[in-house]
Amino acid sequence: MYAFGKTLKSIRKQSNMSLKELHNLSGISVSFLSSLERGEKSPTLDTLQKLSSAFNLQVSDLIGESHSPEIVSLVKAAKKLNPHQLENIVKFLNSL
Repeated sequence: MYAFGKTLKSIRKQSNMSLKELHNLSGISVSFLSSLERGEKSPTLDTLQKLSSAFNLQVSDLIGESHSPEIVSLVKAAKKLNPHQLENIVKFLNSL
């Protein structure tokens, strides 16, 4: 589960969140979160659900191998946009 731990740490860092802050949002102990990030422990489904809720992401965003942390960050930001803003972003990306 090293890949999961690396993804978890990257998403946490991109969210400017400490382990303690993630603990406060998820209810998962700091020591277990640290073990997850180091790849020493594997998450249960309950843990994945708590983490996805804390980050406001889907569980698949945490475990999907096709999603880089950068893509997850973009999707998270896009969820906050109104339809007009999203349309403009899509047009911009299509122009590249």
